[in-house]
Amino acid sequence: MTKKYEIAKRSLYWILIFSMGGLVVSCETDTPPVPIGFGDVKVFEFYREVAVGWQSSDGAVLSGTLFLPIDTGVYAACIWHFGSNRWTRSPYQNSGMQWWLRNGIAVLTYDKRGVGRSQGQCCPWTEPDYFPLLGSDVLSGVRALASHPEIDSSKVGAFGFSQAGWVLP
Repeated sequence: MTKKYEIAKRSLYWILIFSMGGLVVSCETDTPPVPIGFGDVKVFEFYREVAVGWQSSDGAVLSGTLFLPIDTGVYAACIWHFGSNRWTRSPYQNSGMQWWLRNGIAVLTYDKRGVGRSQGQCCPWTEPDYFPLLGSDVLSGVRALASHPEIDSSKVGAFGFSQAGWVLP
């Protein structure tokens, strides 16, 4: 075997070990609940943001941020779901966030259950109801999002990557 092949094989081995290690990390948190509903509006140069808290079907209170275009109005909106690890809400600097807002679409992003300021247990891979539970988190977030006065409740959707391909449908 060539030296390049051995280095690539060893690198792949360590990537696999570290990736699998992330699956067994305990993700439980005793985070005190955030207030349910919408918080105060913070205005920045190119956008506005609002703290959001909502309750999922199992009683866990999830915490997120609603990003709104700078001008007040009524907007289409989407909730952003993430991949299969310990994800916290996406900041405004997220590469896609600015595009959505510039195109008049509000975005709700949140801390995955058991991570950041959201309650619940993150990442219980062996539970048979794990994907439906995450779907419930998204659906309850969609309902919270649709109740905001600047959101057109008939134009609310979801987007994401990786695990979102399992959860969102």
